[in-house]
Amino acid sequence: DKKDIPNFKIKSREARYLVNEVFQFRRQELNLSQEEASEGICTPETLSRIENGKRTPSIKNFKALRRKLDLDIGYFNRSIDTTDFLLLEKKRELDRFLEIEEWDEAEGIIEQLEQAIDISEPVNQETFLFLKSYVRYYQGRMAVSEFKQICEKLLDCQKEEWRQEKYWSHFMTEERIIRLNAFALCFIEEQPEDANYIFRKIMETIHVQRKKQNTQYHFYELTLYNLVRCLFIQGQLEACNQLNERGMKSRNGRLLPRFMLMKARLKLKMEGDLDSSKYYGKLAYWWSNMYFPKYADIITSFCHDLGVNDMSI
Repeated sequence: DKKDIPNFKIKSREARYLVNEVFQFRRQELNLSQEEASEGICTPETLSRIENGKRTPSIKNFKALRRKLDLDIGYFNRSIDTTDFLLLEKKRELDRFLEIEEWDEAEGIIEQLEQAIDISEPVNQETFLFLKSYVRYYQGRMAVSEFKQICEKLLDCQKEEWRQEKYWSHFMTEERIIRLNAFALCFIEEQPEDANYIFRKIMETIHVQRKKQNTQYHFYELTLYNLVRCLFIQGQLEACNQLNERGMKSRNGRLLPRFMLMKARLKLKMEGDLDSSKYYGKLAYWWSNMYFPKYADIITSFCHDLGVNDMSI
């Protein structure tokens, strides 16, 4: 019911758009004329005015053009302030390296971007503070306490505001989801109940926001996996298994191996089913080899501990 959906606040620095440049670049990349791209949506003249920045598309035309040009909504909501589409593409490349935990490659791209972008802009300052800290933390070059303090500063929760309901009224951009997940992971070993709370609030907020915005978030599944991991650490295996089953339906090739490996762990811990555990371990290895090679080493170690030497299914 729409009356039950809260009005989300959104900071201006989290809502930056460059619709005209993205549409034009993508249309040219697909070798489409303005007539072809606008067919069935609007007139070629309207598209021309949109691409020239002289007109803002209606919501209907925006969605239709985005579908026609096969553009991810992430192109329009930026974590770096630039009008250079190629730099935005570079940022997306960085995001992919971060997702598969290739820290050295990610660090190299961060250095390239930092040299090319106006770092005096506040949104860029925040983004690069987080990115550099995030990579250094996972490289083992930054203490968890220091990384946690940086996350608190960027998320405006230095006095544990995240414990208050009103804190979750902020619009949940993908960048905010990433930072909140990173922040929650700082608690997962020593204070898993706090991590559990943060992950659940992220998912709850995204769920309500989806109803209001009709937007899908790739990072919802990342949060789901982190909550599953947290529940496993807490020993809440039934709840962990239920949520992991949801994750097993993921279409994300880089997240699916994690859910599969968790399935293998749960089969062993809950049922003592060694054969099923081996099967899901090898299945996770097969998927990981295709989409997330670095994670395959973790899966191989798990399978070897089970006495599996042949990883074929």
